[in-house]
Amino acid sequence: MTERVGQQFGNYRLVKLLGQGGFADVYLGIHTYLESQAAIKVLHTRLSEKESHSFLTEARTLIHLRHPHIIRVLDFGVEADIPFLVMDYAAHGTLRQRFPKGSRLSPAIILPYVKQLASALQYAHGQKLIHRDIKPENLLLQSHEEIVLSDFGIVLLAQSSQQSTKDITGTVTYMAPEQIRGRPQFASDQYAMGVLIYEWLCGKPPYQGSFTEQCTQHMFAAIPSLREQVPELSPALEYVVQTALAKEPQQRFGSIQAFATAFEQACAPEQVALPYTSYKTQPINGQNKRAEKPAEAPGLSPRQAAHSFYADDGLQGPPNMLSMATQTDQSQAQNLSQSAENSPSFPTASLSHPQKPLTPRRRPRILWAGLLLLVLLLVASSGLFYLIKGHQASQETSQKTTATVHSQSTPTSDTSKLSPTATKPPGVTPTTLPNITPGMNPDEIYSIATNGTPTLSSPLTKQDANNWDTTTYQGGGGCAFHDKAYHATMPQKGLLALCYAGSTNFGDLAFQANMSILSGANADGGGLIFRANDKGGFYRLRLGTDGTYDLVNQSHGLIAASSSYINSGVGQSNLITIVAKGPDIYMYVNKHFLAHIHDDATSYGTIGLFAVGWTNPTDVSFQDADVWQL
Repeated sequence: MTERVGQQFGNYRLVKLLGQGGFADVYLGIHTYLESQAAIKVLHTRLSEKESHSFLTEARTLIHLRHPHIIRVLDFGVEADIPFLVMDYAAHGTLRQRFPKGSRLSPAIILPYVKQLASALQYAHGQKLIHRDIKPENLLLQSHEEIVLSDFGIVLLAQSSQQSTKDITGTVTYMAPEQIRGRPQFASDQYAMGVLIYEWLCGKPPYQGSFTEQCTQHMFAAIPSLREQVPELSPALEYVVQTALAKEPQQRFGSIQAFATAFEQACAPEQVALPYTSYKTQPINGQNKRAEKPAEAPGLSPRQAAHSFYADDGLQGPPNMLSMATQTDQSQAQNLSQSAENSPSFPTASLSHPQKPLTPRRRPRILWAGLLLLVLLLVASSGLFYLIKGHQASQETSQKTTATVHSQSTPTSDTSKLSPTATKPPGVTPTTLPNITPGMNPDEIYSIATNGTPTLSSPLTKQDANNWDTTTYQGGGGCAFHDKAYHATMPQKGLLALCYAGSTNFGDLAFQANMSILSGANADGGGLIFRANDKGGFYRLRLGTDGTYDLVNQSHGLIAASSSYINSGVGQSNLITIVAKGPDIYMYVNKHFLAHIHDDATSYGTIGLFAVGWTNPTDVSFQDADVWQL
């Protein structure tokens, strides 16, 4: 490697070698006239006349970058066909020097650096620049523990020379699969930041070995579990990092800022609620446009059409395929002006747009008014006014207490066929349960909520009074009883099979069922639907074959994480349970507590079961559904 100390580049004399990299060396330079210090990056290449012109044009872009966490470029030039950049000199060293290889950092220490780096990269992406070389050596320390991102030199090499990106060595430890293939995009920087965080959390990067071995691992090997190496890390934190390290760019977060936001939420003390936004933004002609709704699967009933996707007004894919937090910092919105070909794409090809908007079913007000008048006339003529008034007063008191909609009873001696809107049959004494209150131990809540005789108890081997859907969709899939179980199947990629118990209506409840994912992979799976109503409200709790779970309502996701309590893999059985008491929702699997969410979007509605095949045909079987009305 050429020793350049003493040489002149522009107005600067090189006096000391500061660092060496795969495509450039950095020297301390002294200005010939001002005697001021600067960092001089000398690139390892010689440019033709045409390439020199392109380099100078691209370098002007770096001159105009103005961000508190991006190193300032002061000057640039070409000396004897060798390109160089003049930058501010950061005298406090790099994060690699502050935290040498093998250092293991807590999330609290990592978080400020993640937020600063994401802010810088989001700004750069808004300027249509991909950094391509995120690593600790390129994060320079300033005073007060602030960092600045350095080394945009690889950007200039990629955009101004005839070299392809895959010919540039870069730093393979942090290189995204698509960058290794020579097709870097904005999400490549997110992947590199994910590797960086992974390394800080457990003391080593996910993949090690020779250049070829690491390339192969980045492209094909599974991500080693963080929590196996650092058990005290939360499942939510591991899930965030794994999402950023997805092999396909479109399976990562929607933006680098969304990644940082999800990481910050996962670092919070509660570590149970990783909020999504209710929609993802897609930069179109420099403007942020609300994403279109996907259309329902052909053959859906009106109720199914109202609840046809994970986010009917929001997410259009599973957390590890789209974004667990597709938030876009609105203060950064104007910086998201990427062109369509540079913007990460989302897997919505199989989700065609509706030809007309989906609207919840509404009964005409005139019809209601006529019915009301008819009822009043009948009441007046029969002399039952006071009796009905007393019954209504009793109902109102009950509704204020439980927020549950009741109907008249239909006595039956078969509790396995009992509709949840019915009262208990003669001889069955309702169980008086202790009150479930916020702050109560989750295990105690489970024991209280699932104690006593269920209001609904169905083996799900055949149709019963709960009126389970038996729908077949155009293109395949649907809801059916066979092989002594109730199956929700979806062979169509990216769609859901929604199977409601049409005669049910619950508010506060505990709902559980045994489920087995008979086919599918990754995030494919299924789970429970509850509080689904004709106004478009619902909640859905999903388990995936990969051990992930999430809870969504009609407008956004509430939590997405993974758990070792989930029996992962095809053919494995899991007992999935939710306890919903007012706005407090508790989630369990195999009688182990997963998470608690406080959300009041929907207070009552139908229960159901579902399957989702994001990447593969999916079949989920359900047995032994039980509901306790709280």
